[in-house]
Amino acid sequence: MPIRHSVAVTAVSLVAVASLLTACSSSGTSTASSSSTAPTTLTVGMSWPYEPWQVGDGTDTTKGIEPELLAAIGAKAGYTMDIQNVDFTGIITGTQAGKYDLAVSGLGIYGERLKALNFIPDAKTGYTMLIDAADKATYATLTDLCGVPTAVGSGTKSATDVEVANGTKDNDGSSYAGACKDNPIQATVFDDQAGQDLALQTGKVKAELLTQQVAQGLADKSSGKYVVAEPYSFVNFGIGMTKTNTELGDKLVTAFKAVIADGTYAQILAKYGQESAALTESDIVLQTK
Repeated sequence: MPIRHSVAVTAVSLVAVASLLTACSSSGTSTASSSSTAPTTLTVGMSWPYEPWQVGDGTDTTKGIEPELLAAIGAKAGYTMDIQNVDFTGIITGTQAGKYDLAVSGLGIYGERLKALNFIPDAKTGYTMLIDAADKATYATLTDLCGVPTAVGSGTKSATDVEVANGTKDNDGSSYAGACKDNPIQATVFDDQAGQDLALQTGKVKAELLTQQVAQGLADKSSGKYVVAEPYSFVNFGIGMTKTNTELGDKLVTAFKAVIADGTYAQILAKYGQESAALTESDIVLQTK
């Protein structure tokens, strides 16, 4: 499977949209300013692949639920989305620093991320594990992994969940908090999806912690070798932006609701078989805390 956290590639605009707003700043680059002279091109930090959210090897940044959803939102709001395929671990900090106008990469809205950025929810997902079909009765939930070699992605909620379960991160109110304190989950952290997959395939680990849709996609391609456990927690994914840029957030909320109303959102999710990930218009609000 291709690498999850790839190096930066040349930006590709998703959709050419006629300018409805004023021009960019004199520097010619986009900015995260909340000024009324917001740019017509928004730079987006995103990482490939993480199917079905980002599909392909990252050389074509138009495929997947989130790229296609951003294109539709941009068309409604008058923005061209200039997507950069970048390392996953730098997306949040890069957006905070103004390198990207938006952070969109299967980003769960929770904890420190919501303290760092404002978010507009764009889909919902469960967090689960991919395991060998022979282990289905053995590993059903996160607490079954106490003492078990497990693969997690760097900077993901799954990695945080392991810390919470192991008691090395503050109790966040989760039912599994501290459950593995006396027999910690033996987590190996990977910077790429391919590394996680290989670790499971070669028997280095007994489980991969992933989002529900990603895990199911891998199971579906395994000809029955791997199965997906029931999710142990749920969260919304979202579109992140700086705390100061509420004007942009309000515009994107309005555009997103229009994309839901005209059926485009449902069509994009259906294209990738993810109708269950859909949110409603009432869910689309700018989350600031």
